[in-house]
Amino acid sequence: MNNRARSEFGQRIRQLRKIKGLTQGRLAVKAGLHYTYVGSVERGEKNISLINIKNLAHALEVEVCELFPVSNPVRIKEYSLVEEVASYLKTRPLDEIERARRILHVALEK
Repeated sequence: MNNRARSEFGQRIRQLRKIKGLTQGRLAVKAGLHYTYVGSVERGEKNISLINIKNLAHALEVEVCELFPVSNPVRIKEYSLVEEVASYLKTRPLDEIERARRILHVALEK
């Protein structure tokens, strides 16, 4: 990974961590890593291994591909908003999720 790629990857990790409401320390514990390592990954200082990428994805409860930044700035904003909504819905009871789905369907139907 070159410096730019490491930096963008680290920014994406930080973005997802904050969306999930985790500190670096809590993310590190969930991923089986040291908190200073997580910090260095977020700052783009570490060339992270595939095993640690997989551990971070598991700890953040996302697919591995979601750890890699989207290059289009509009898509980044879109993706961030979708992640925020999805993260919120994961905490809600099933009946509220179903109600939200119905509301979205009606509101967005053309």
